[in-house]
Amino acid sequence: MSDPRIDRTKRHKLIDILTIALCAVICGASSLGGN
Repeated sequence: MSDPRIDRTKRHKLIDILTIALCAVICGASSLGGN
């Protein structure tokens, strides 16, 4: 199923971003880089 929204108008909820960031920190992420 495709997403009919225009790419530049897609928004993410703040709580979703914070939850993902918190999970990353708990798992040991220390930066945004992939290395």
